[in-house]
Parts: sequence; structure tokens; C-alpha cells
Amino acid sequence: MIETGAIHICVGTKPTGRLALALSNTRTAAAAQLLAAPENRSRARRLVTLLFGLCPIAQLVAFDTARAAACGCPAPVERTARLAEIAVVLEAIVETIRVFVAEAGQISGIFHTREAGKRIGRLRVRLTGLTETILSLDPCAPAAPEDRERLRAGFASAKALLEEALDIAKTEIYGTSPDAFDLEHNTLDALKAWAREASPFRAAARLFAAELDRPRGDCEIEIPFLPVRSDKTTPAFAEELLNRMLFESGFELAPFWQGSPRLTGTLSRMRDAHPAARALIDERGISPASLLGCRLLELAVALRHAKRLLALSKSAADGSAEAGAGPKRAYLNSVVWSLAESEGRHREAISLVETARGLLAHAVRLDPDGSVSTLRITSPTEWQFAPYGAGQRMLISLVRSRFAESLPTSKREIESVVRQALFGLDPCVPLEFAYTGEAARLAP
Repeated sequence: MIETGAIHICVGTKPTGRLALALSNTRTAAAAQLLAAPENRSRARRLVTLLFGLCPIAQLVAFDTARAAACGCPAPVERTARLAEIAVVLEAIVETIRVFVAEAGQISGIFHTREAGKRIGRLRVRLTGLTETILSLDPCAPAAPEDRERLRAGFASAKALLEEALDIAKTEIYGTSPDAFDLEHNTLDALKAWAREASPFRAAARLFAAELDRPRGDCEIEIPFLPVRSDKTTPAFAEELLNRMLFESGFELAPFWQGSPRLTGTLSRMRDAHPAARALIDERGISPASLLGCRLLELAVALRHAKRLLALSKSAADGSAEAGAGPKRAYLNSVVWSLAESEGRHREAISLVETARGLLAHAVRLDPDGSVSTLRITSPTEWQFAPYGAGQRMLISLVRSRFAESLPTSKREIESVVRQALFGLDPCVPLEFAYTGEAARLAP
């Protein structure tokens, strides 16, 4: 069983003959319920990596961090936290590279080479190895003599993965080193110039350039962001999320905050972290162009962040500390964060993990023996595709800007336009299309 979920898009027509697009998220709570079932609790950590096809490392780290916080065992967490954080960042990097090379290639018509596909495959194999290392380091278990060697091997694997990811990003996405791309594209004009120069032969650049050529307001939406992570705002947000996920039926599958669906992910993180991102959002609002441009910038920043994390943690494996070199543009205050509820209720906790697609939250309640009796999971998919959330609003705007006058000529045209519009929002979740009424009679 692989719990990835899918986005179901119903294509129909209104009585006026105008196109109508309705979106729903098909993911259920089945995976969380399975993990908390009594017969599965002893093997829940292994099952996490088998059940989730999207971001399995982030899911495992979120599960471990929430469980450790509820158990109140910070020392073991500190022993494994650095490698876990690096693994989450590397997973986000690899998935972003994959979608910019493979998925963007399918949409843009610039297909990657066989060798590039093999290299991305090797990155994913290395991620699987990191997953196995993290599985061998249960943060709630006592330290074992072999843990230091496991950590050392994990950091070595992470370093090798990062080196290859840096080279693939250079050759397949940017055409220059990610550090140089970040430093040389601090202005929106520089970012636009790169997109137009690289669009004939780089898939991500072609998609971005195509969105830049559309008029302002095309597929643009208004939706509030999730709160910026900070020492001041995060505890209150996490406490509210913990209570709502554990006690409000169905909240984890249709989340909102302060009465509204929210936007998570790259745009939310980058809006105050990069001058070109701020300028892009000021000019284009929340739109496919802004989502794509910010994702391109964030990949370069995340690669630098991963290098800094590895430099700082030489470390957790051998007891020394080493400062990271180079410019320190903000990426995230912390990729992994947790909060335990200790007053009035025991052994309940939430972990927040930033993934490539956005915020992932695991809320847990433990039995007296320390096993997870209740688990609620809210993934980025739930935030982005909540009822009347960013995904649905984008489809409404898409119809108004591109199909206001007449129906498209074919189902293929609809699906192509929708896939490109939603690509920057969430390129990983499968889209399933169903047609009703007049739309069902469109040519394939």
C-alpha cells in the first residue's frame, strides 16, 4: 500500500455553457489509522516508510519527533536530530530536482536525457539508504555503541548525495552552480533574463518563461499564508494545530487557520527570504509565475543550506563542531520543530516538518507504555487543496482568465493547461480528471 492520495478534478459546464472545474483531495486518514492500530504499533516506524510514497523521510522524521516529544526524551533526539534534519532537506532537494527535470520536461516538451534520468535514480537510491540509517536510530531508544558509526556513515552518504545533487542542478536546471545562480539573480530582472535565455533548452526555464509571458492577473489568486515560522509565532500556532488535529473531527484532512484555508510551501517560505522572490510576488501576486520562480530560487538556497548543515555537523558523529562557510541567506529557521502538551494532558505532542511541498504535521497521543495510540497527519496536500483553498481558487481564476469566452477544443487542452497551472503549487500529487455533461463530449 502506498498512501500518496490524488487530486480529483471534475470537468463540467455551467448552464451558461461556461467551463466549470471542481477540485477535491482523495487522501484519507487510512494510513494514520493503520499506524496507530494495536497490531502495528511495534513496527509503525518501518510502516511509515512503506505507506507514504511522497516524502517518506519527512514522514518518518515527523512521526519520530512527535513521539519523542510526547515521551519527553530530548537527549536521544539531540543524538539523531542533525542527521534527520539534513535528510529532510536532501529529500526536498532531490524531489525538486526530479520535478524540474522530469515532470517539467513532460509539460514543456524538453525531455531529459537517459543519463540524467539515471543520475536522478541514483539520488533516490541514496535517499533510501538514508531512510534505513534513520530507521536504525530510534530517537526514543537508549543510545547503542554502534550509533556513532551509523551516524558517521549517514553523514558520509548525505555528503555524497549532496555533491551529486549540486552537479545535477548545475547541468540540468541552472546552467551554472546553484550558489552562483542564487547570488547572481537577486533582482527580478536578472531572474527573468535567465528564464528567457535558458528557455530553449532547459525545461524549468521554459515553463517559467511561458508564465512570465502571460498578462498580470492570469491565474492569480488571493489567499493568506500560513504564519511565518518564528520563536514568537510558532508555539501558539503549533498548540492550536495540536488541539484541533486531535480533537476536531476531520480537521486534519481539511485544515484552516483563523477561519481561512492557507497557502504553504515555497512561496510562503521565500516571500521574506530572497529579494527576487519578494519582487516577483509584488509584481505577479500568488500565481503560477511566482510559484515557479520562487521554487527555482529556493532550490538554490536549499542546496546552500544543506552544505552548511553538513559543515556544522561533522560533529554530531565525532563530537566536534564546525562552522559553515559562505553567505548565509535564510532558508528556514528550523526544518523540524516539535511541541509537547504537558499541562493538563499528558503525552500528547505535535511535530512540524517543512517539506519541498509545504508544512507536514504529525499529532500524537501515547499510551502509558509509550506506544502511539492516536495519530493525526496533515500533509501539504491538505493545505494546498483544502476546500476553497489555493488549488480550487487557482482553477476558478484559470477558467476566468483562459476559458471565459468559450469551451476548450479538447480534453487534452484542458488537462495540459491545468497541469501547468498547478505545477508550481504541487507538482508531485497525481491529478485525476473526470468529465460530465457537455465536457464529456469534448474530443480526447
